[in-house]
Amino acid sequence: MPTLSSRLCLAALAALLATCGTVIAQNTQTPARESVTIEPYTGPPIYLPEDEAPPPPIEVESTVVKENFPGTETVRFERRVVKYSDNSIVSDGPHKEFFSNGELYVEGEFNKGKAVGKWVYHHPNGTVAKEVTYKDGRPDGEVKLFNEEGKLVARREYVEGQRNGVWETYSEDGEQKLREETYKDGKADGAFRTWYTNGQLRQETQFVDGKLEGLATEWTRVGDKRAEVNFKNGVKDGPSKLWQTDGKVIEQNFAEGKPVAK
Repeated sequence: MPTLSSRLCLAALAALLATCGTVIAQNTQTPARESVTIEPYTGPPIYLPEDEAPPPPIEVESTVVKENFPGTETVRFERRVVKYSDNSIVSDGPHKEFFSNGELYVEGEFNKGKAVGKWVYHHPNGTVAKEVTYKDGRPDGEVKLFNEEGKLVARREYVEGQRNGVWETYSEDGEQKLREETYKDGKADGAFRTWYTNGQLRQETQFVDGKLEGLATEWTRVGDKRAEVNFKNGVKDGPSKLWQTDGKVIEQNFAEGKPVAK
């Protein structure tokens, strides 16, 4: 039978265990959830690396293509073409086209689909009709046009595909100049003149940056003055005169393209 001291020890131990259980239960309670506010990002911008450009297509195969006129053995054109890894097909190399009579029409060269170098065009009788120099697919340099007898009928000038310098046009027989035009960077800039087939000056005007500027004059075939008109920035501005066939002169003033009462 337990002694008194033993019973006291057991009672004290039981009380201690009860107290520990209460503390443990209190300490294992789920804490209250705190609210969280996410602030917008205000730091320096973040750039993701861009995808690298795909590699350029490579040449897979090349061949010379010929085509005849329908129902004949006469070659219509002959050219070299190249097929690339992206399935594109472009002209690359010598290029020829022919008339139905078998005479050469044009001969030139392509570089990856763009005309380059000197191209020569012909009339059906075989004489040269036109000479053009290309750079990256655009005319660049002097262009000459000839009639079937080989006489020069026109001269042009280009810089990277744009009109430039003095352009001249002659009569079909090549004997008489009919037009003279001046260009700069693709725009009319300078003197413009036209002639009758008898050599008489017909019109004379001036352009600045593509617009009429200054006095424009026109004559009849026999050299009588027909009209004088002043221009500014492309529109009539200033006095103008018109000579009628009976000798009467009609005068009118303009301001910014509109007639002004005297």
